[in-house]
Amino acid sequence: MTPNELLLWLSARKAGSWSQFRGAVETLDLANSSAEGEEDAGLPIHQRVRLNLERLGHIEFGAADSEEGWRVVPPTLALLQYNGRVTGILCGARTLPLLERIERAANELPFERVPHPDCPDILRMHAPSAQILIDMAQREGIFCQADAPTALLSHLPSIDSAKSWHRSPMPAAGKDWDVKQFAVERKSMKWGTITLQEANAPGAQGLFRFTRFQVSQHFLREGRETIKLPGPVAI
Repeated sequence: MTPNELLLWLSARKAGSWSQFRGAVETLDLANSSAEGEEDAGLPIHQRVRLNLERLGHIEFGAADSEEGWRVVPPTLALLQYNGRVTGILCGARTLPLLERIERAANELPFERVPHPDCPDILRMHAPSAQILIDMAQREGIFCQADAPTALLSHLPSIDSAKSWHRSPMPAAGKDWDVKQFAVERKSMKWGTITLQEANAPGAQGLFRFTRFQVSQHFLREGRETIKLPGPVAI
């Protein structure tokens, strides 16, 4: 069973409990699909798959009507404009007939099926204008989200909200902490692993992520101020 087949199975189920999802993932043959050096490589397989399904907009976990479980997002074409062309990425539920229809509808457009570790293939198509992809989505009976990056950013918590920003010390002791610091380098931006002691050193500055028991906390340190951030703002 592959991640692509897992998404087909989840789409057929539509929703379920966390234990059901975890059990399904752990019985699948996904363990060898991880790439060396991936940021989440140290996480259990069910957590890696969960994060990827969330990041790609396929599954919602902990939603209002499924707080202890998951639900599949309706099939949606998420649009973004970059470098003079529009890209549509297929998110949400999948069925074999839907995939066949999408590929046929996009046969005159640049179409990509990109494999990625621990998640279903990324399906994206390109067009010179958003209207071409919007019309295609309507013909195929799926949703279409125009300017998806802006739509996502509009739902982030307000950065000037008292609930979003508050002073809080970073964890300074305890076992099993996975600590990372966000680094902006010349050609890349990534999380790098550091020690608990390094993060709490007097001169340490920047954005930090502390994870224990698969629960993450984010902190921003500048000068003598340390502020705890909600996950969506930090990410």
